[in-house]
Amino acid sequence: MKSYVKTAGRGERPAPIDDFVRRFPEDGPDIQILLTDRVREIVESLNEGNHIAYGIGRREFALHGEVMAVLAAPPSP
Repeated sequence: MKSYVKTAGRGERPAPIDDFVRRFPEDGPDIQILLTDRVREIVESLNEGNHIAYGIGRREFALHGEVMAVLAAPPSP
């Protein structure tokens, strides 16, 4: 979690979660599917009350939220 969220803190666009999970090739395809689902579930549920449980500091959480908001915004004309 922390590694994925910190990507946004470095000003980078986070990779799709599927691509992020492929960084762990020692896990077989079945485990990667489960891991992808779990990472997605956690990232989507991060909030002010639980980010610290994943080792994500307040600043990292805020930067991640800003990047995700920009990515979710409709493109400007």
